[in-house]
Amino acid sequence: MRLKPKPKKGSLVSTFVFVIFLGVAVGCGIVYKDQILAMINKPQQQPAQPAPQPPPAPVAKVDKAPDAAPPPIAKPTAPLEKPKVPEQPLQRIVTGADDEAAKAGIAQGVALLEKLEFERAASVFKSLSQRKLGSAMKAEVSTWEKKATAFELATRHIPISEFATAETTYLIETHDGREMQGIVKSETADMVTLQLIQNPVSVGRTTLPLPVSDIKKKTAISQKDRRDDFLQLLGGLESNTAISRSSDYYDLVYVSKRLGLGKECIEYLNRAYNGNESRQADPYIHDTFRKEVIRRSIDRCSLMLAAGRAKRFVEDELNRLIKTLPGYDVAQDEVESFRMKVLSKMRDDFKSTITLKDPKKSEVAVNKKAPPAQSAKQLATEGEQMEFVVESGGVTGSGAAGPIVEQANAKYEEGMKVYRNFRQGTNGNNNEILKTAMKHLEAAVDLYDQALKKDPSNKSVLDRQTEANMIVYACKKYATL
Repeated sequence: MRLKPKPKKGSLVSTFVFVIFLGVAVGCGIVYKDQILAMINKPQQQPAQPAPQPPPAPVAKVDKAPDAAPPPIAKPTAPLEKPKVPEQPLQRIVTGADDEAAKAGIAQGVALLEKLEFERAASVFKSLSQRKLGSAMKAEVSTWEKKATAFELATRHIPISEFATAETTYLIETHDGREMQGIVKSETADMVTLQLIQNPVSVGRTTLPLPVSDIKKKTAISQKDRRDDFLQLLGGLESNTAISRSSDYYDLVYVSKRLGLGKECIEYLNRAYNGNESRQADPYIHDTFRKEVIRRSIDRCSLMLAAGRAKRFVEDELNRLIKTLPGYDVAQDEVESFRMKVLSKMRDDFKSTITLKDPKKSEVAVNKKAPPAQSAKQLATEGEQMEFVVESGGVTGSGAAGPIVEQANAKYEEGMKVYRNFRQGTNGNNNEILKTAMKHLEAAVDLYDQALKKDPSNKSVLDRQTEANMIVYACKKYATL
């Protein structure tokens, strides 16, 4: 059996000392309890916090979908998102090495146009287009080249008046009170041969010998003075012309070129070519003007046939159209169409009720004593205008056809009245005038057809129907060409 060891003396002393220390500590803890607890519970030092913000104003609670953000305040509605377009690099204006020289060339070409030298101007613009030009300058040159070519084709058939280009013309007063103007073609001690000018736009020529003893006064008129009078005349014609389409400029172009007013002529051509807010541009002005010549020629031929003129006179008019517009296929086609559809169907026993009258000469002087013509068309077409009178007394129907013929005659006369106004050159819308005339004439044709069914042997009614059909054909050509 193992014996328990005896305790050592040192251990007892240590135990006794520990008990004493523990008692002292407990006593101190009881005495200094509050201080000790304060030290243990002292809060840790926190970093400085910013001053608290005042709470936001209360907002009324609105039921909404969860996680939905509140609507922004005073923020406009965002536009619909557009598809993103890749950014294009800034377009740099590309200039050519010859751009500056081209500007001078364009000015030269325009100056030639204003001198009515269209072919030379077109040649200048064409040579410019072959130089080193920037895109903008190249486009401008190209436009001028097209214009010059179109203007030349549109006006090639219009010659410049000798009266406009003569260096000096004369105004002659006679002892018996006559006053005349013109070009002195020759002069001797006893006789003056004068090329008489009554209408400076007319292409006709009248030569008049005047004994010197009959002449009271002979006044020379310079080219500049005549130009001033031409401009005054043209201004009056322009103010009296209604423009609704490019072809309405035709007569103003015709008059201005005949009078040698190049700058004004080009201005009218440019207006027709370029168009404006109320009228489309017409880059095919060369066709438009030539078709206007065709329309007027077909109109004259139709009226000549309707008035009972011999076919050979109508053939002369058709041949003149071909010579006026040589090489223009449209003119050739329209001539052949007229011959086939109208001329070949004209009966040899046809008797017209229309009487043509000799047109009056326009007394248009270049001085301010004579009144201007009523319209540019009337002045431009002198010698081609045909005045007519319609006689309906012999056109009657028998029996049941009688009242129908009377109605048809009334429609025919009304249509011809409107048609006459168109041919004289009005200030209104020519298309609407022709439509009105054609409406009356077509109604007359239908009524004459009804009358012929009741009175088939009535030749006067058949002839009148033929007349009406010819004028309708002319009206339709104005609309379709």
